[in-house]
Amino acid sequence: MDIYDPQYPAHVWLMIFYGLLDAMWHVMCFWLIGAMSNDTNKLAIYSGFFHSIQAAGSAIGWRLDALKLPYMTIFISTWCLVAAGLVFSFPMIYLRIRDTTMIQDEGLIIRDQEVTDAKVKE
Repeated sequence: MDIYDPQYPAHVWLMIFYGLLDAMWHVMCFWLIGAMSNDTNKLAIYSGFFHSIQAAGSAIGWRLDALKLPYMTIFISTWCLVAAGLVFSFPMIYLRIRDTTMIQDEGLIIRDQEVTDAKVKE
């Protein structure tokens, strides 16, 4: 397909909307990750886990394409994984996402107190 094919504009718009959907999905994921804690150490671990799962999924996608699996099979498996991920994320969202952060849940006070105690001992 090149720029002069009649289907080209439709494919361009499809790719634009894929890009927008991907950006919206990542914003939602990072908002959920950010809402789970105010502790930057925890957030770094959560974000690293998210990116490792994302990279593994990309590698699997490339491998499935290299094995010449039908595109509809890859498409259906991708959307099944998205649906399963949403189902499994609902309990986490319900249990972990709050309007406010409880300091007792964070461990920030304990770490700050340990730093303060260490400075006092010096």
